[in-house]
Amino acid sequence: MDIKKETGKGFTLIEAIIILLVGAILAVFVAQFVSTTATKTVVPVLSFQDEMAVQETMEEIFGDYKRMIQQNNLDIVLLKSNVESSYGSYVDSGKTGYVTFSDNDGDKTFMPSSIQSSVTEDSVLFVTLVKDGHRIYSFFTD
Repeated sequence: MDIKKETGKGFTLIEAIIILLVGAILAVFVAQFVSTTATKTVVPVLSFQDEMAVQETMEEIFGDYKRMIQQNNLDIVLLKSNVESSYGSYVDSGKTGYVTFSDNDGDKTFMPSSIQSSVTEDSVLFVTLVKDGHRIYSFFTD
């Protein structure tokens, strides 16, 4: 008598459980990677938007400066006042003010003074704009 042993086709219960377990572990890794990547992709976008906001504000200040020149009423004291009142949320008041340049040793290398709150005859307006770590600087003269 010849008894043939039937070979099973398909997976046993243990094999199915192992496959499900490995699949679940891989799914957890993929979900963690996707969620971390998805939440951090907004950071560079927001940083770029802040940088562009500071740049746009400085361009608006340049526009005000050019209008004052074209209308022959350029006054850096008035410009500073306009900057502080119109763009105050971006102005770094500790680093905005008047500076003068001098050649103390006669070598034709001019060094700026510290930032002053009062204007003198040869002062230059130094404006610093900042937003979330993004800074932009500019000088304005009479």
